[in-house]
Amino acid sequence: MGAKIHTLIEKPFGPYPQYQILADKWLPSSTKIPTLTDVFLYANDRVIGLDDTEVLYPPPASVPHPAKSDIQWYGVLTVDNLKWLSDQGRAWLEADLQKRDIDLHINKASSGLTLDALYGSKKDEGLKIRVYLQGEKHASITYFVDNVHPTKMILTSRLYRPATRPTDAIQRRYIVESLDIDMIPTSRNFLARYQLLASMEHIVSTDPSPPPRALRDIEYWISGYLRCRPAIEQHRRYIFAPPDDADDADDRDDDPNHDPNPGEPTSPRYLRHLHRCTVAGMFAAQAEWMLAQQLGPPPERRIVDLRVWYAFCAEVRHIRSKVPESGGWGRPYGYKEKDADNGKTLKEFIQKKFFVPDSRIKRLEKACKKSSTLPTRTPTPEPEDTRPSPVALQHHYDSDFTDNLPSSSEASDPDSTSITSIPMADLASVPAFCFTRPSLLAGTFFWKCPGHGCDFRLDLMHPDKSSATIDPRHIAWLKNPQSWRNTAEPRLRERFDAIVSAHYLQHIRAVDLDYEIVLEAQRITFSRKRAPTPERTPPPPPPRKKIKVEEVEPTTHYPRLSRSRQSSNRPTPGASRVFIR
Repeated sequence: MGAKIHTLIEKPFGPYPQYQILADKWLPSSTKIPTLTDVFLYANDRVIGLDDTEVLYPPPASVPHPAKSDIQWYGVLTVDNLKWLSDQGRAWLEADLQKRDIDLHINKASSGLTLDALYGSKKDEGLKIRVYLQGEKHASITYFVDNVHPTKMILTSRLYRPATRPTDAIQRRYIVESLDIDMIPTSRNFLARYQLLASMEHIVSTDPSPPPRALRDIEYWISGYLRCRPAIEQHRRYIFAPPDDADDADDRDDDPNHDPNPGEPTSPRYLRHLHRCTVAGMFAAQAEWMLAQQLGPPPERRIVDLRVWYAFCAEVRHIRSKVPESGGWGRPYGYKEKDADNGKTLKEFIQKKFFVPDSRIKRLEKACKKSSTLPTRTPTPEPEDTRPSPVALQHHYDSDFTDNLPSSSEASDPDSTSITSIPMADLASVPAFCFTRPSLLAGTFFWKCPGHGCDFRLDLMHPDKSSATIDPRHIAWLKNPQSWRNTAEPRLRERFDAIVSAHYLQHIRAVDLDYEIVLEAQRITFSRKRAPTPERTPPPPPPRKKIKVEEVEPTTHYPRLSRSRQSSNRPTPGASRVFIR
């Protein structure tokens, strides 16, 4: 019975609007903020990242920007106490719990399972339920700046009220533990910037005798970063094996090869050396943003000297213009050549890129008009490196990784052709996303092609409004109410795979390849077709060659969507997550 209960509540319930499922009176204190996982933001019918939504200064009224949109957030909340729920939310959740109980037990006509029985009457006695929440982002998301939770990401949400009280807007705060994977490509700069800012503040606060701001050049920050870097654990085992139990120790004393403490290897291990140029590249990648950020606070609260940092930014921009784009040094995530200065001065660049107001630009100009000679400082001697010379190092590996591994022939599927049987030139030309089985954005009826620049979009509820390249027979089948009822039905999955297969085939033909692609329940099959050569009689056609790409089971499960319970504009997080550290 216990295993069935855990299976019953394994998937989160929902999604639910937070203003309906959570009680208005539940407003946790600042020290006990609830935690959300798998968080992502949604605006203008797409998932957007923190690079788009979080700005240093408000964009001008004439400039369209995602930060001005009504931004919805989605995340998973673990309900630790039933008092968190409103009366309506409790009724909804209990009804969904009983419905899932009936669906899990096919022959069960009704369910008497209640939330009270699931949670128990004593503290920490029962089980906990996870729910999808949806809300409206109210203020800027903070990271590494909260006084109570200095290392956490904090999301502030507006608590909706009924239309009869539109002026009321109670705020509720959440700790963001993990982000949905779809947010990461457009959030990496936000994460890197505030991590770097927190590191610089830590360098100054832990310096026994911090120099004046005018002497904090890039060499100071590099040395400080290396100084604050955690110590390397030379005797850390990557696969942990606990020490012997006391009861078994006597039986193994006679074994000369027995290691009494396998948790610590005898040979030291050394991590890759962190070069100063690598650290400098981290500062250079966000140099312009740091300059714009430091224009905000008053002089006594800044950690850099504007004139010194301005000179560093100018040097970074010069290096970027000389080094090929493939070098990658000192470039922020997603950097393109069109993001360079394009003839603009550094001041014009940060004003356009980060919306720095004129008053802050004047502050920068005033700082730069000071003495043209930058002060110098005596370089701090680097701490002596007492580690052995890298030339004499021998690499040591854990034997755990190589023992009892099956051979390549044993590990391969005998019914599938090796991927190396396809010419590498052809294989490299196939778009990477064609090797991944498509899936609907969890909690929705939408699928969008992941190909760069491709605008193909499929809406299962309104297929006639999707891209024009869909076969009319598929559109007619999807529009028929008798064809399918929810997204978990195999016949819908087959139809969905057929539509996506036809679209993937267009991408394959666009790179001058002649392959067929078939999406099946557990694999993706590529079948190669060769046209006869006009100059000579074509040889007999070779047997069909197939590539099987195994589907990776998602780590997070999502509720099955029914057509009768469709919720417009309420997507839910993807299966993958990235934890915030």
